[in-house]
Amino acid sequence: MSLSAFLSKESEAGDLVLASAVRIGADHLRGLKGPAQTLVSVEGLDLDIQENKTRRILPGASRPNARLAWPAIKGKDALSGLPCVIVIQAGALRYEVEKLARLDRGELEPIDPDANTGGVAFALLNAWISSLIESKAGLLIWYEGEGKTQDGQIFPRFRLAVVKGGADKLADYRAAWLADARALEAPAPAPVAALDVEPAPAADPIPF
Repeated sequence: MSLSAFLSKESEAGDLVLASAVRIGADHLRGLKGPAQTLVSVEGLDLDIQENKTRRILPGASRPNARLAWPAIKGKDALSGLPCVIVIQAGALRYEVEKLARLDRGELEPIDPDANTGGVAFALLNAWISSLIESKAGLLIWYEGEGKTQDGQIFPRFRLAVVKGGADKLADYRAAWLADARALEAPAPAPVAALDVEPAPAADPIPF
């Protein structure tokens, strides 16, 4: 039994209790010893509540909220077998989710964690997540390095894809990921020995 299979089994049995779910983001993906991607079986939608350090003002509000709540996709990570969460906060992630869920561009925004509802966008996102769960779909997420805005701001670049039946393909995905990881770690082939070439003739000391 692989380590991920063991952790998954223990988690599903309730014998493994984490202080918090694994956060699948840029830091996690670029720190993997292999391809900077993973497959997540989708299990629900949650909120990730954070202090509003940037003093962001929500639409319709007159002043910044003390806290903001970002939508977060809950699931299970194929590589570790552990419960995980993808917080839809980075601009590139919001853009990818909006395309996949067929939301209007820029529609996904943080919400007031003390409000009773997250608005129309959150309801549509929740419906999309429910459809993924029903079809046992998975989300493939990979990190594509950093980009730069016109004003010089650095941001992480992500891609997302829906994998039909992905929840039943975690073991196959992990095996494929490990195969690529081993290939990336394989030593480079030794350089080909230089061909024997006759030395160039010495210059004639008496040119004429």
